[in-house]
Amino acid sequence: MSLDATIWAWKTRQKKTIGGASKPLKKLVLLALADRAAEDHSCFPSVSRLVDDTEMDRKTILKIIDELIFDGLIQDTGERKGRTKQVKVYRLIGVNGREIVLEIDNFEGENIGLNSPKYGTVPN
Repeated sequence: MSLDATIWAWKTRQKKTIGGASKPLKKLVLLALADRAAEDHSCFPSVSRLVDDTEMDRKTILKIIDELIFDGLIQDTGERKGRTKQVKVYRLIGVNGREIVLEIDNFEGENIGLNSPKYGTVPN
């Protein structure tokens, strides 16, 4: 579960389209997707899992997922998972994560001495 994805889903504002699903139903499906998201903001709950989570019917879930894709909140990555490789993998668009990326430059063949007070691994 990604806390960043869940916070993001709560803060999103849904668009209402003529003939589309209601905004609260779209928010509920988005929250269900965010609740199952990994730290890279991808998720792959099956439709039956989403039906269980939201208590909506299958057709409504599929319609809402299409609307969320159209609204630019999620995208189908094209990847498939599960035993039968039929579960779609979605990526949540616009989640701002707290991930920290460390960059290490020019350490080829150099002993960087990680066991030193400089790196916090040995007491002073």
